[in-house]
Amino acid sequence: MKKIFFTFIEVVIAVAIMAFAFTAILAVSGTSAAKIAKAHQRWLIAHRTIQALEYFLLVGNSSATVPYFVFPYTDNRVEFSIVEPETLPDNAETVYMGWRLAGCKIKLLDNYGKELSSVIVEKILMETDN
Repeated sequence: MKKIFFTFIEVVIAVAIMAFAFTAILAVSGTSAAKIAKAHQRWLIAHRTIQALEYFLLVGNSSATVPYFVFPYTDNRVEFSIVEPETLPDNAETVYMGWRLAGCKIKLLDNYGKELSSVIVEKILMETDN
């Protein structure tokens, strides 16, 4: 029986094709891992911002600090402030019977004070609330 062998050039071409495919697979997987890490970081920032926002919407006091059991992150801090609402028409009354519409602005900051995220939610407050 006659044995069939591959020629040297056929083996070299096969190895080159496999090397090219392997390189392409590594490039795609490396890019995918970077995109996954970036998406996770964006989700983490959004989650922490919303978590702080929910707390301040419930508490409603700008002087309150977020307790550790609500916001247990040491690499971020939160600032809360009350701002004028942007959606009111120019001729609208800002105060009605002791109540006013205000914007609650939450800023998520890193340890160096760089703003990572911010959100403004409008809320009805008593006129005396700051």
